[in-house]
Amino acid sequence: MNIKALLALLVFTSIAFAQTPPPKPPLGSAPGAKRSGKTFVEVYLQENFKGRAIRLEVPCELNNDVRLKEVGIPNDAIMSMKIPDGVTVTLYAASGYAGASQTFTGKAATLGDLKGQASSLKAEVKK
Repeated sequence: MNIKALLALLVFTSIAFAQTPPPKPPLGSAPGAKRSGKTFVEVYLQENFKGRAIRLEVPCELNNDVRLKEVGIPNDAIMSMKIPDGVTVTLYAASGYAGASQTFTGKAATLGDLKGQASSLKAEVKK
């Protein structure tokens, strides 16, 4: 193959690949997002899903303030949560899943009596 033919092939290939649009992501997914198959609850340190968010993989059992702190949640700091379909989160006022408790599903912009009072939690797939 002579130099002119090789250059023509190189130019044609460069143009062909440059004009090919990148593949589109599947509907309902963010560009560049990869699905892991895992389910997560988002816990927020302010009401109405504001402030810092901490993602917890479901299932999850955090039975005291030390376990909460291990995942980045200060004791008595949970103020709102986003819970995916098919998952429940139960907050407890005391360590060891004791004291007042309340179970949440869906988007909980505020947590009622347990707002800023949770010392343990369980996130589970509904049975």
